[in-house]
Amino acid sequence: MNGPRRFCSTKSATWEFQISAWDDEYHTWLHNAEVKLAASVDEELMMLEGEKLLKRLAESAKGKDKKALTDFAKQLVTSGSTPGERLTAALAAGLSNIADRNPLRNLETLSDSRISALRAPSCRIRCLV
Repeated sequence: MNGPRRFCSTKSATWEFQISAWDDEYHTWLHNAEVKLAASVDEELMMLEGEKLLKRLAESAKGKDKKALTDFAKQLVTSGSTPGERLTAALAAGLSNIADRNPLRNLETLSDSRISALRAPSCRIRCLV
């Protein structure tokens, strides 16, 4: 969900849109975990925090995403490999894509609805930060 998203229309029309912004707990945790793992600081603690976060993400996810998030949560705290190896394996298996599809949306803020006329072909960029 991070980065610019592009809206493209193939027909001229008046469009109504609203911007939604929220904190990004998953990517904040991931950034902090990567920094701490690189510094060998609080490694197991970061895995425990990740487990707790992924369980919260799984609560609102559905189907395969719910199971995958639950499995990733277990994987982060299962001994037998280093915290860095466990995180790397989860990321390689698609953890970030699944987390992006199932954001928590805490502290969500909505803009007022906006109306804009677009002439085809037209593309507008909206950034999700």
